[in-house]
Amino acid sequence: MRIFRAFGLTMLITMLVALLFAPPTHGRERKERRQAAQERFDRPWTMSEMLGKPGGLNSIVPIRFAAHSKGLQLLFMANHGELSNPDTRPAGPPTPFHPLSQQINSELEYPAGSGTVFLFSGGLWVGAKKIVGQTEQKIVSTVTDGDNGTREYGPVSSWQYQSKDDIAKEVDDDGDWTTADDLNGDGLPSSDWDGPSADANGDGILNYDPEPHIDEDPIGDMSADYLDNDFDGKIDAADADLDGDKVPGSLDDDGDGENDEDGTARAGQEWYTAYEDTCANCLDSPDVDGFTPLGVRVVQHSYAWSESFADDFLIFEYFVTNIGNDNLKDVWLATFFDFDVGHITQEGNTRSEDDITFFIDSLQTAVGGDNDGDDGLLSAQYFGVRVLKAPRPNITISYLNFGRLGGGDPNDNLEKYDKMSSGVRDPDQLNDEDWRFLFSFGPLGDLAPGETLPVTLAIVNGFNLNLINVNSRQALAMFQADFRGPASPDAPRFEVEPLDRAVKIAWEANAENSLDPISKTKDFEGYRVWRTQNKLDYTLVADFDLVNGLGFDRGLPERNAQGKYEFIDRGLPALTQVFYVVTAYDNGDNGDGIGHPEFDRAKSNVGELESSRGSERQKAAIPNSATVNSLDEIYVAPNPYVGSSEFERAGRFDAAGNVSYPKVIQFVKLPARATIEIYTLAGNLVQTLEHTDGTGIELWNLRTRLNQEIVGGIYLYRVSTPEGNEKIGKFLVVK
Repeated sequence: MRIFRAFGLTMLITMLVALLFAPPTHGRERKERRQAAQERFDRPWTMSEMLGKPGGLNSIVPIRFAAHSKGLQLLFMANHGELSNPDTRPAGPPTPFHPLSQQINSELEYPAGSGTVFLFSGGLWVGAKKIVGQTEQKIVSTVTDGDNGTREYGPVSSWQYQSKDDIAKEVDDDGDWTTADDLNGDGLPSSDWDGPSADANGDGILNYDPEPHIDEDPIGDMSADYLDNDFDGKIDAADADLDGDKVPGSLDDDGDGENDEDGTARAGQEWYTAYEDTCANCLDSPDVDGFTPLGVRVVQHSYAWSESFADDFLIFEYFVTNIGNDNLKDVWLATFFDFDVGHITQEGNTRSEDDITFFIDSLQTAVGGDNDGDDGLLSAQYFGVRVLKAPRPNITISYLNFGRLGGGDPNDNLEKYDKMSSGVRDPDQLNDEDWRFLFSFGPLGDLAPGETLPVTLAIVNGFNLNLINVNSRQALAMFQADFRGPASPDAPRFEVEPLDRAVKIAWEANAENSLDPISKTKDFEGYRVWRTQNKLDYTLVADFDLVNGLGFDRGLPERNAQGKYEFIDRGLPALTQVFYVVTAYDNGDNGDGIGHPEFDRAKSNVGELESSRGSERQKAAIPNSATVNSLDEIYVAPNPYVGSSEFERAGRFDAAGNVSYPKVIQFVKLPARATIEIYTLAGNLVQTLEHTDGTGIELWNLRTRLNQEIVGGIYLYRVSTPEGNEKIGKFLVVK
């Protein structure tokens, strides 16, 4: 059968079938990449700018966003203090997100990728009595009060980021190391010249003892945390060189005469920002009695972990400072949560109007939930907020709730202050409503100019109430241990390669040199390979561990020519997108005394720790998408296409974890580069696809060059290569 080639301009469609993640880099390249990212964004305020004047800052910075995505929780945040509420995100470009953040609008999604969300809006309330003119008034400055918005705070800092997962550069990036600094005599700069079992500089980190002029500003340093970490009366900017030693208050490793005052990251993902209630132009929806600022600044610091024992909770620290000249009387603090538990596919009020809320006294945990689980649509039904640290000892911690449908929302400063300062504990609410709840702390007395009050909370998720109980206790244990916990081994770096009804997974051995920060030992035990199709249900496809008398003693797999371990997952359905993640786990001897909710397979009943299976680490593969040299093996799937196909029903995920269900057929077993032309039986050109991504598969969305959906019928295709080879075939579409 003859095919007539169509002439003219054709539309080229390139469909991506895999996400490409650049491997982590070290040294100057990684440092410069981070610095450039921050400089492209917004210059962060220095500490002297932030805290140098009682009156605070005069400049408000643009609203910017960041997201927690390290563990199983995904949470979107604005730098004016609001948690969740993607309605506040303006359209780009330029992107309003910090360049080191995932660009996701997640409303406390748990687990990541499930589509189950819990929080519409949340944020801090600060209430006090203040003299305005000649009258003492009750004033409450709110980040949000639910549907009314408010936004009575303006951001005075862009987002700033740090992570304990960022490792030392181990290089002399400014070129000032000399042979006189060669303490171990090996002729090379070293960040740990005395070996992993010694601590020459006395900073408490055994594997970080740099020679002079080495690693003076490590990746992930967070000097700008607005706090006097070493309690010497100086804010961070007083350390003029900002050299970034790894531990607060540690030794002067660069010889500038100052102990280094920068903070050290304690979590896998930490975000800082600051906001003030002095910006009248920042208001979104003011109270009915207008806006009167208290004159306070809030520093917000939040933490997320990837380790499996800590990936079900987020910890938030708030520091509230009086930056005005007036004494604030009878101060109360509160945290507000307007929760809507439901699924991202639900529209309108379906999510919000069937919620319940109650308080677990023994855990100091408020719970919000969906009353019926929406007939199995939700992967989890409840979330909790736990008090970890009250602003002052011997005060009342109040749980208060109110419903929108019943007209319970407070609308002015007086109503808000009276509610948050009532000192009552509201009854549990198990009837359907659009509920909100407050955690209120007080009475706190007066807050003088320059004085600061702290409060710390944990936002806790779990698949059921029992796991929320467990995770709530674990969050408290982490906080009481100064955020220290044992660490799982480093997450293995890995890649996937699609094969014929199989996927090859190859990973590096970087996890085997991990040191647990508490036990100070290399406690690596083994690897696991996990597979998921919906990012919710995981299948363990391989488990390897050391032969050392612990666990199963299966041994580790053989290494390939590149020194990487390999495993092939066989017997997979063809042309179905699947996701893989390789984790590393330890031997369970964590040395912290905390009972972790993990499978106990080692000595002393501590429990093993495993690196995260979170969505940010997963990599996609489609079996049967390997390239081939012979065009004879090319085929179309499904053929015939009847309305839809199996791999469409599974959905496809983008980098942010959003799922879609596009109509698509696949050209399979292609060479690395080819042109695919699709024709009607009459010889009319329907579409041209340029296959250039180096895989063996190309997707077509069943749309023409004019972006019209095709009609049912028999279609012809021609695959041609740059070398002049051709393959002609046909397929059937049934509508």
